[in-house]
Amino acid sequence: MTIRKKDIFFVLNELSEVMSLTKDPGKLLDTVMDQLLELLGIDCCWMQLLNPNSRKLELVSSRGFTSDIKREMAILDMEHGLYQQILGLGNKVVISNIHRDGAYGLSSFGKNGFYSLVAVPVRTHRVHGIMGIASRNKMRLPNELPELLIVIASMVIIALLRANLYQSALIGERRTKTGRQLKAESSPDEEHVGNEVACEPVNRPAVDEPNNAVTASTVKDNAIMNLDEYSFENHADRMKIFRDAHMRRA
Repeated sequence: MTIRKKDIFFVLNELSEVMSLTKDPGKLLDTVMDQLLELLGIDCCWMQLLNPNSRKLELVSSRGFTSDIKREMAILDMEHGLYQQILGLGNKVVISNIHRDGAYGLSSFGKNGFYSLVAVPVRTHRVHGIMGIASRNKMRLPNELPELLIVIASMVIIALLRANLYQSALIGERRTKTGRQLKAESSPDEEHVGNEVACEPVNRPAVDEPNNAVTASTVKDNAIMNLDEYSFENHADRMKIFRDAHMRRA
C-alpha cells in the first residue's frame, strides 16, 4: 500500500496552513493533533517532549488516548526499548500488528483495539521528543507513512520553537514598556526640599505578560515553553523570526 505524491503534498500543505494561523504553542499543538486524525485517517496520535530540566518525556498533546494508555506511557522509563530506539538511536518504530509484537510490550494499545502503531523522533539538529500515531484499521500501513510522519514532526517542532520565540519577544516588549512607564513616573517632583515631606510611593503596575499557558495542564505548559529556542539551525533563522514578529506587531 502506498500514498500518492499528491496526497502527501496535500497533507503537508494543510498542516503548514493550520500551523501558520496561531502563535500560541498549545493551540498550535492541539490543532495539529486534530488535523492528523482527519488527514491521515488514524484513530490516535500524540506528542511527547523532553523536559530540558528533568530529561524526562512529558505528554504535551494527544488524541484517542484512553486513561490506561496514558498510565502505561507515563510509567515507561527512558530505558524502555521504544524510547531507546527513538530517542537514543534516532530510529523510527513501526509496529504492523500490536497483538503480535513482542519487542515493545505496549499492551494498553492492543487492549483498546489498536492494531498498528508508528512512532518517530521529533527533531531539528537534535531530538526533542516523540510523535506517534496508531490505527484500529487492520489494513497494511502505507510504506511512506513513517517518513511522512518524520517530516510532519519536524514541521511541528520548528513551528513550536518559532511560536515560543514570538511569545518571548512579546513578553520582553511588555517588560520594556513597563520599565519606561516606571521611569517616567519616577520624576524629579519626588525630590522635595527639606526632610519634612516624604515622597509618595509610585504605584508600580504589574507586568502584563501574555497568557502563553496551555490550559490542559501545568506539565504540558512546562514541556512546551521550556523548548530550547536555540535549537534552530543557525542564528540567522532566529533573527529573521524575531524581525518578522516585530513587523507584525508594528
